[in-house]
Parts: sequence; structure tokens; C-alpha cells
Amino acid sequence: MLRRFYSQLKLNNDYAVMTVALLQRNPVVMRPLSEIEKEYSKYRQNLEIEKSRGSFNIVSSSKNGGSNISIYVAAAEISVPETVELNEKAHHKDLSRKLDRKLYFCVKEGDGKWSLPMARFSEPHTALHSHAQTFLSEIFAPSNGLQMYHLGSAPVAYHFEKFGDRVAAPFGAKYFFFRSQLVAGKIGVDPTKYEEYGWFSKEELKENLASDFFDSFESIITE
Repeated sequence: MLRRFYSQLKLNNDYAVMTVALLQRNPVVMRPLSEIEKEYSKYRQNLEIEKSRGSFNIVSSSKNGGSNISIYVAAAEISVPETVELNEKAHHKDLSRKLDRKLYFCVKEGDGKWSLPMARFSEPHTALHSHAQTFLSEIFAPSNGLQMYHLGSAPVAYHFEKFGDRVAAPFGAKYFFFRSQLVAGKIGVDPTKYEEYGWFSKEELKENLASDFFDSFESIITE
């Protein structure tokens, strides 16, 4: 069934078929606690301290024999840093920014507009998800020790764009999104092909991408 589907995509020349790579960097640290969560955390900590306090008896070595000594047990408090530097204002190329958030990889080509990495599908004997993985690896060819994890072989989102002023094919484009995760590595991108690249949070994607394009996959990305 999938092979027939890919063949039909190639045979339909009225529309360009595009594969889109939705590459994310997962959160590195937990998000900061809200004021309510901080107060509840203090309450739970105090409650645990109270529960751990008490006394227990040991047999003394006094000549009277059998006398017990009451020992008070105090809970030891562990010192935990209150905040972690989240690098909220770091440059968009910096992978250490917004450590408590998911970030998504974008590129800027010659037109000066941000977009998710994508490429036109033109190989009928290649699966769409394999095509997305291949061109994503090509984008990161200058990287060092790069490791990515590709999630599944089915598209996670779809977008249709109609070219309103076209009088010849293609009359529009069909976009199929495939999700991947960055695992490790030092990122490098060929500067001759891409003007710039960056890692953006969900709300930053909304600011930098075309609204109808962002709306098509907003529901499957999280903060």
C-alpha cells in the first residue's frame, strides 16, 4: 500500500510533494516551579521533616541496667540550587538556550525567511521518511559527532499550499512532516546553502513562520 502511495505521489505532477523535517531538541532541565508549586513544595518538605522527627530507645550500659536513653532524630536538609541558568537571551544558534523547553530547528535560505528544513520529493522508489532523513543528514554534513533519532515512518502532519497565480504545473505543493530528535553532536550547517540557522521554541516558530504553514503542525508540537 505504501509503495503504491509513493508512486501515485510521483505520478501526480500537478503538485510538488515536499518532505519536511521537524527536528527537536528536548528539554535538558525541568521548567522552573510556579509560585503555587514552590509553596506546595515547601509544605511537602516541612511535612516530611515533621514525619521524620521522633525518638527511639537504646539499652544503656549503666549498672542499674535496663534504663533507656531517648535519642532525638533530626531530618537532614539537602541543599539544592534554587535556579538553573536557562540562557533565555542566548543567540538562536546556541543549543544551550531555553534548557527547560523543546526547541525546533529552522533554516533561513536566500529569500531571508525562516522555514523548517524541507526538500522536494522526486524519487518514486524512496520512502518519504527516508527522503526526509537523507536531506536532513545532508544539511548537517559539516557537523561533528551528530546523532539523531527518527520517530516512526509515518507523517505527523500535512500541509497543502495552492499557488493561486500559476498557469502551469505545479499548481501547488503538498507538505509531509516527519519528526526527529537531536541526541548529541556539535551542529554545523553548510553556509553556502543556508544563510542562517536557529533553534526556536513553539511561540518563536509562530512568530517566524508563515501563519498557515505553522497552523498545519501546531497541534503536534509541545512546549
